[in-house]
Amino acid sequence: MSKGSIKIEFMVKEKGKALQQSVILEDVSASKIRDIIGLSIMKSFLVDKVDTARDSINVSGKG
Repeated sequence: MSKGSIKIEFMVKEKGKALQQSVILEDVSASKIRDIIGLSIMKSFLVDKVDTARDSINVSGKG
């Protein structure tokens, strides 16, 4: 994998209210996605398969 996309949803507090925000990055380098997720969590960007479940994401590969 040399490029990929990621959507990050998060909450911010604004004027005493919680508002949902999101950031979508499309067609960005794998190293940038790895930097966002964290180098200790995503040891490599040699990804073969991504499985998403209701409350978890499982990424497997050769790295």
